[in-house]
Order: sequence, then C-alpha cells, then structure tokens
Amino acid sequence: MLILNRFRWVACQLDILRRLTTEAAIYEALGNLPKTLDETYERILLGIPECNRQFAKRALQWMSYPDRLNGTYFSSAALAAAVTMPCRDGDLRWENQLLDISDLQDICTCLAEIPEVGYEDDDLYFLYNKKGRLSHYTVKEFLISDRIQQGPASYFHISQKSTLSLLAETVIGFLLHFDPVDIGYSSDTSKEAWHRFQRPAKGSENRTRILTLSAFYAFSIGGWPKLVKNFDDEGGGQEVFGLLFDLLDPRRPDFEQFRDSSNTAADDHTAVPDWMLDESNWAKIILLSLVFLGLPRAAIEWLKRNNSLKLNNPYIKRQNTYGIRDDYIDCPFLLACDRGLVDLIRYCIVEGRVDYDNRDEDDNVCPMGLIVGSDMPTSDICDLVQLMVSFGAKVNPVPDHVAFTPLQIAVGWHAPRRISVTRLLLQCGADPNVRGLGEWNSDTSRFWDSCGGLPFEVARNELRPRHPKEDKSIQQEVIDLLLQFGAREELLDTSSGESSNQDAMETDSDLDLTDS
Repeated sequence: MLILNRFRWVACQLDILRRLTTEAAIYEALGNLPKTLDETYERILLGIPECNRQFAKRALQWMSYPDRLNGTYFSSAALAAAVTMPCRDGDLRWENQLLDISDLQDICTCLAEIPEVGYEDDDLYFLYNKKGRLSHYTVKEFLISDRIQQGPASYFHISQKSTLSLLAETVIGFLLHFDPVDIGYSSDTSKEAWHRFQRPAKGSENRTRILTLSAFYAFSIGGWPKLVKNFDDEGGGQEVFGLLFDLLDPRRPDFEQFRDSSNTAADDHTAVPDWMLDESNWAKIILLSLVFLGLPRAAIEWLKRNNSLKLNNPYIKRQNTYGIRDDYIDCPFLLACDRGLVDLIRYCIVEGRVDYDNRDEDDNVCPMGLIVGSDMPTSDICDLVQLMVSFGAKVNPVPDHVAFTPLQIAVGWHAPRRISVTRLLLQCGADPNVRGLGEWNSDTSRFWDSCGGLPFEVARNELRPRHPKEDKSIQQEVIDLLLQFGAREELLDTSSGESSNQDAMETDSDLDLTDS
C-alpha cells in the first residue's frame, strides 16, 4: 500500500475498534485484521445491517459526486431527506425519516463525514452549508471500481450513470409531488419571501421537519436544471425522461409555481422561460423547454413520442422576458443551433423532422441559413449542411422567400469559417448571383443585417462590426472563390436586390432555385 493509504488503513481499523463494546471482540478483531484497504472497505460495507443498506448506498451515491452539485445547496439536512425518499413517486413520508442525521453517520461509519445539523441554530447559512462528504478519495475509487463488483459487497458498487439516474429521479419526483406550501412556502417568489421560507420561527412546531424539507427543496429547485443536463450528457433514460416530461408539462396545476420558483432560484431568471400557452401548443412548449435546457437526448425522446412535431415549426412568443425584448419569439431549431446540439439537429434531418418550408419568424432565414449562421464549430456546420443536401435540401432557397440565402450568411461570417463554409455551399451548387430580400447595413450591430447584397458585394465590404480588421487576404480568397464559381460583378446593384435577382435568373435560367 502507498504510505497515505496505510495511514487511511490505520484510521479505519481504529474506527472499527472503537465501535466494539467488549474486550473479547476487540482481541478477536486485532487477531483478524484485513490486509488491504479494499478488504477493509469490504468488511465495513458488509457489516452494515441489512435494513440500513439502502440508506447507506443512497448516501454514498449522493456524496460521490460533489462536483456535480457545485453552486447549489446540498447540506446534511438535505441529505437526510434524500436518502430516505422513495424516488419513484417523490413522496417523502415523515415517519420513514431517520430520527436524527447522526444516524446516517453511524450507518456509513468511517466511509463518510456527515456533520450534525443544529436545527435550533439561528445561523441558517451555516446550517445549509454543512455538507456531507466521503471521508477519503479511496472510498469513491473503491465504490466505482471493478474490484467491488467481483466481491461479496457488489451491492454497493456505483457508477456515474446509475448515480445520476438516482439523483435526477429523486429530485424530479420530489418536485412533481411535493407542495412547498405545506411547510410555509407562499406564492410570492421574491428573494425576501424565499429567505423567510428558509428561516422558520425558532421553536415553531415541526421546525426540524421544515428545515429538512426546505433544505432539500432549496437544492432541488435550484439544482434540477444542471442535474438533468448531467443526466442527459451521460446518455439519459426513458423512465427519468418520462418524469421530466411531466415536470415540464405547462398544463399541470402546479407548473406556474414550479416555473416561477425555478426562475427565482436561477441567476439569470430564465431556468424555464414563460412561453405563451394555448390549447394546442403544450407539446411544442415541452420541446422548447428541453432544447432550451440543452437536453438533446430528452428532446429526441420527446420527438419520438410526438410524431407530428417538427424541430423548426413551433415559433412561440415569450412572456416576462425581464426587459430583453417584448416580441421575443423562440424556435427549437434556432435554440438547438445556438446551443450546439448537433446530435439533435442531425437526428431531425435524417428522420425528416425539419420543415424546410418554414422560416425563422424574426429574421426570415431558412433552416440551412440558421445552421450556417450559428456559432457551432465549422466542422459541425459543414457536416450538417452536407447531410441536409444529401436528404434533399436545396442550397438555393427562393430568393423572394428569405431575407438572406445561406451563401450570403456564409460569406458574411468571420474567418476562417467564411472560406470553408462558402466553398462547401458553392460546391453543393449555391448560386453566387442570387440574394435575399434583406438589405446590407454597415452601421448595424446585428449580424444578419451585414449580409444584405449579393454575396460578392458582401465579401467586398467591411462585414462584421466586431471584426473590422479582418485579414484582407482571406477576404480576397472569398472573392476569388465566388468568381471561380461564376459570380458576376456586373450584377452588383446595392439599391435594388430585386433587379439583381431578376437579371441573374434570366441569365442562369437552368439553376435550381427550389425552396429549401
């Protein structure tokens, strides 16, 4: 054993010995000491009474991933509620709770350090920040290893995915079924009301119960977005996704309270935006929420359960945008591009879940244009464009139907993306002599408005305000590309895009301008 592990081995033996109550038991233990740290941990786990093993395993799972819980308040008080909660229905029965948090320390013995909670302590900040943790890094290393799986303590083996599944299922089930009003929470979602909720009167009835539940509720309402994101990143699961769909259903009676409380707990007030609900768009709002939260696997599962949905046909207006814009309209496809959810976009292209006749209502840009104008890596943009073309999308939308063509957007983007994406679009048949209806505006801060004009004109002008000193050689390379693929300088007409398009179409009548 390493020297540090030897010290850890000694500490565990001393902890085991101090729990023995007779001299004979102590001598017997000294005569049968485990040889390794693994064997020590195995004996400790097997020594946990059968009735307490589920509590011990849940506690070890909750404490195994403290890095997953940063930024939220997962205290010992919250842990006391979490480990005894039936995660299937989120029903926390008070009669099933541990009599005291110190009971959990006794169950986990030297594997964990769980500070006692002073429920009569007036310092609530101190109370909510008393966090339980595994007592040594070797505990987690043993619990996730293959070694424990091959021995008699295999029940206690944990994995990242199974742990995240437990955490997500417990939190979502709790939020679905728990009514915070029962422990003094009001419909007032202000920060002041939140602090009053977390600080019940000293000596009030069931103060311990209220503090325990409020600690877990504070963790759950503030931490669930990150928790489900981590779960989705690990591959997700249909059962937990089903609970998540119920949680995000805007038709359920407690949804508004859940949404407002989540937004109050979020730093930017937008954990779940307030989209305008009508009788027919609830499924679209759930899809929007999943994409907004950055959950591609959950969104794919929701699309599979709702065959009529397209990724880019629900455009829904937000309410209460906290001063962003009064006319803010969201679309899952645009959000997916913004968040770089490549797998979701790829799935929708392959499965025919993209409506190519639909346009971005804010800027009148076709789906391929939204991909080209996103901040996704250049390689992902090129892969998605090629995939779209292979599944029948056209790179030349009807010019009178869009503000900007994909080629206009590609040419107006910053280096080095301009070259790679522009070349790909031209190779796929993009017409360098066609423009949309949008006008070029060099003074605007909006990217789309800097894409107006024929692609050749866009390439020739100063393009983006945030890139005023772009390498002129790159600019010239883009211009040379356009000329190589047939761009005609004589068509330049900054005052009338309509006449330019008409001249180009009369000359190149064989070009396929089918709407993408």
